Amino acid sequence: MPPYFLILSLIIARVLKDYKLFMISILIATNNPHKQKKLKQIVKKYFRAKICRLPKIREVGESFQRIAEDKAKKYSKWFNGWAVATDAGARIPALKKWNTLRTHRFASGSDFKRMDFLLKMMKGKKNRTVYWDEALAVAYRGKLIFSTLASAMPARIQVSYNKTKYEPGHWLDSLCYFPKFKKNYFDLNKKQRHQVEDSWSILSKRFNQFFKKRLNLLSIEL
Repeated sequence: MPPYFLILSLIIARVLKDYKLFMISILIATNNPHKQKKLKQIVKKYFRAKICRLPKIREVGESFQRIAEDKAKKYSKWFNGWAVATDAGARIPALKKWNTLRTHRFASGSDFKRMDFLLKMMKGKKNRTVYWDEALAVAYRGKLIFSTLASAMPARIQVSYNKTKYEPGHWLDSLCYFPKFKKNYFDLNKKQRHQVEDSWSILSKRFNQFFKKRLNLLSIEL
């Protein structure tokens, strides 16, 4: 290989290696460990994820998407840059008075107390189907740039739970049984989890399609 080709190859390799050093930071606007992991994967192609201690804000909105937009705008203004936020919750048709917007806050106390309370509400219900909706929004210095909403594979709410099948950040999954695989969420393998969490795949696809077509938006910080 001629010397100049070798030098060019080394330069390209170095640029690719250091590419992330020049990427624009985006605030991952959540304290939920599970969502932090998911959002870092979604934004990694176009942004460098930034996780930090978040101030408390008052969430406003009449739907998951509007609340996610509100959070993204407020946190991006606080961060003085880019921010990505989500809002999500469960739809449970059998519970007529169920407020989907308060899935994470419908009962006070620990996650296990929430599980116990939900199982009490579901006692005797024949229809135990639960749907999970996830909204994602991106904003820049207080201005909304992008938002979307997706639904995950429906599951059935079990009549009990196993305390060993639990992770902080997604307590409802401890109660979710997926008939397609005949398994609780925490018994699913990596491929199966990817299928039942298809809402995140949809959000990721839409996010990347949006920024691929609008790379000029990222130049506003350069």
